[in-house]
Amino acid sequence: MLQPLPHFYTNGPIDEDIRTEDVRFSPSGRRVVVASTDGSLHLFAVEPSSRPLEVTYQTRLVSSELLSPHGVEFLSEDAVAVANRHDTIRAFRVPLRNTWDPETEVDRIGEMDSDWFGAPRETRRLRERSVATGPGAVRRHGRELLVCCNKLNTVTAHTFALGENHVSFGAGRLVAQDGLEIPDGLAISHDGAWLAVSDHDNNRILVYRLADGKLSCALMDDALKFPHGLCFDRTGNFLLSADAGNRFIHVFQGEGGWTADQTRSVDRIDAVPPFVFDRTQSAVPEAFRPLEGGSKGIDIDPSGRLVAITCRHLLLRVFLLDPAFA
Repeated sequence: MLQPLPHFYTNGPIDEDIRTEDVRFSPSGRRVVVASTDGSLHLFAVEPSSRPLEVTYQTRLVSSELLSPHGVEFLSEDAVAVANRHDTIRAFRVPLRNTWDPETEVDRIGEMDSDWFGAPRETRRLRERSVATGPGAVRRHGRELLVCCNKLNTVTAHTFALGENHVSFGAGRLVAQDGLEIPDGLAISHDGAWLAVSDHDNNRILVYRLADGKLSCALMDDALKFPHGLCFDRTGNFLLSADAGNRFIHVFQGEGGWTADQTRSVDRIDAVPPFVFDRTQSAVPEAFRPLEGGSKGIDIDPSGRLVAITCRHLLLRVFLLDPAFA
């Protein structure tokens, strides 16, 4: 289903020890942003017509207002919303340039706080570890941003309006909460019918009807350890899941809609090379090794042809999606 593509990078810290989270294509598919918990975003340019595909590292986007970025979403070709695990949702202007410095300071153009989010740097205890309560993932649906958050294990929707140099946000409403414990990733089907949420601590993915927030089904697999980033294909019939605790991408199929629980994925793609997985696991304390090593972010480009993933020690990897699934 997925074929790794040769791709080129220039001037980029591709295999350094960078803890990455979400990855997102821009509306044109010509830009890719990777969120990094060190307080930065990594920007790539994509030339989709080149053969082999060319992906060029452009710059590290930095700001003092990026506090452990976890989720990222393009609001336009040059504006992104960032879910900060230690803070709020903040929007930034990403300049359009032909040449780049190694680091580029970005300007905040909006901020959204909510009672659904925790206070800055707030944590809560989950058995033997503390987890940040701030926003985890953000995805755009029409004129709303859907946000998952650890404070009360919620998915909320917030209206927004994008101006030339400012983003304004409205109040939030609860979309989904039933069954969640540590929601890390969101995906919305192209027709807007389905919302998938990675239920990280329960080792499963929950799918809700977006119209009413009703829980529709749970997706599981014995090899799916800690689901993280999610994305639907263009048809909405297939759901791809990153797995923070294993080397695979899991593919689930919703025949006739996502209405029945599943206990096995229909496909499993070897996504993270063994040496990358092992290197990451050796870099974290033993107690946390089951939670690390695999892919964190995953996204499909607007054409439906390219799949991008990211994980620690592998800033970006790109696959070609089988046309049968595009």
